[in-house]
Amino acid sequence: MVLKIPLGIKMHKINLLFDSLKGAYAPNTIRSYRSDYMHYSNWCQEYQYDPLNIHENKFSDYILQMGESLTVATIQRRVASLSSIFNLTKSTNPTKEPVVILTFKKLRRKFGRP
Repeated sequence: MVLKIPLGIKMHKINLLFDSLKGAYAPNTIRSYRSDYMHYSNWCQEYQYDPLNIHENKFSDYILQMGESLTVATIQRRVASLSSIFNLTKSTNPTKEPVVILTFKKLRRKFGRP
């Protein structure tokens, strides 16, 4: 049996995380983390994925979809932000998985380095 955690509880956990970052991170960093997470969370919600427990193949799909409209530098920043969030919430970090690393390398080769 899989226990689904309601979206509201997950958002509460994320908001607590962002509140706890105050004083440890610059306000602009927290603002970027929040913005990047909300973009990612909305994408996950669209496809009914759990943002804090996503398979690396699905995360690669997210990167590829961003590649259709964003610069490599923006994608790189978003992935770095999300990696920090995964680590700070003690969630599985798909950004370190080989398939994600290779997907990102393919984007860089296709569109150039930031």
